[in-house]
Amino acid sequence: MNKLFKNALFALSCIPFLTEMPYVLNVWKISPLERGSWILWIAALVSLMVCELCRRKSPWNTYYEEHYSSSLASSAWFIVLMVLSLAACVFFRVGPHKVHAFYMLSSISLIISAVGWRFGVSVFMFQLPTCFFVLLGAPTIAYWIYSYLGYNITSRNDYLITKLILGSGVMFVWCAGAMLSHRIKTPRPQMDIPKPLHLLFALIVAGLFFWALASEKMSADGQPVELDFSRLQSANWVGREDTVTERDINFFTGCTEINRRTYFNDDSYVNVLALRVKDITNLHPMDVCLRSSGAEIISLKPVYLEVNGLNIALNEARIRRDSSEYYSYAIYSNGVISTGDFAKFRLLRRDSRLWVHYQMVTPAQPDEEAVHARMESFLGSFLKQTLD
Repeated sequence: MNKLFKNALFALSCIPFLTEMPYVLNVWKISPLERGSWILWIAALVSLMVCELCRRKSPWNTYYEEHYSSSLASSAWFIVLMVLSLAACVFFRVGPHKVHAFYMLSSISLIISAVGWRFGVSVFMFQLPTCFFVLLGAPTIAYWIYSYLGYNITSRNDYLITKLILGSGVMFVWCAGAMLSHRIKTPRPQMDIPKPLHLLFALIVAGLFFWALASEKMSADGQPVELDFSRLQSANWVGREDTVTERDINFFTGCTEINRRTYFNDDSYVNVLALRVKDITNLHPMDVCLRSSGAEIISLKPVYLEVNGLNIALNEARIRRDSSEYYSYAIYSNGVISTGDFAKFRLLRRDSRLWVHYQMVTPAQPDEEAVHARMESFLGSFLKQTLD
């Protein structure tokens, strides 16, 4: 195929990725947890050079060139991957299924597939560590991986350092295996070299693994709920209106209403962030917001509270901040269900309904049972209506 045409098509494969850069730059600006992720992409450039040097010196390169350089089958595989990745880019970019993390994943997949089609299997296989660095540096993708593996990010620096160590470890192991393996000259070299089909099998297994973890974390729905925080007094709760900052407005761009309140009773208090959500693409899970603010998450689990006869589903985080402990709660409701599960809330966006979202923080004293009773009293005092 004409080299100029292949170069042009390879360049075009980068366009979906580049169109996401305004979003990426905005996330780096407003999210403390993601602010250092650009370092991962600098590390990816270093990885690109290191992996290319290893490719030129490794016996694996000879094997790939001999077995795949003129293979029409390998080119067909990459064309199929490019078409599927492009379709995924369109699906996750346009309309009600828009998800930034999936779009980034699809656009990166499109580029690495185009690398294999343009430069061959050898370059494709050796640049996989570089691709991994780019994935780690893409906003929200790495977070979801850590979330489903149960990794507790305790600070912003931990988040960045862990990703650097993980990416460097993958690059080192991959390159060391390529450079130190001399078994390629054995009678059955095909058993000693990672192949594209092995990679495809590993990706399928990894996908099923994360799907199983995601399914396990899905919690049952609660009944729908809407709270009326236009009132500053209800029952034994008295509140004050807190300032909605410019950062709030820039961060919650898809929300038609943003309210902050603090309510007090005789024993304690509850901080409230109340949002009416039209476009949820810029919202993040509660634990991301908490970690971004420097909080340490002690535990994270779904809970159900009985509020005026309704079984309300929430996500509960026990956190530590400045040596004090608190409980933080998240509720999402669309008039049909309530849930504390951000993934379910995110994936149900296509229902075109307006969602309400509440984040509430209260001190952990004296114990969990008393906190649950406090929250049931608080939610019951401001329950607006039962939605059909």
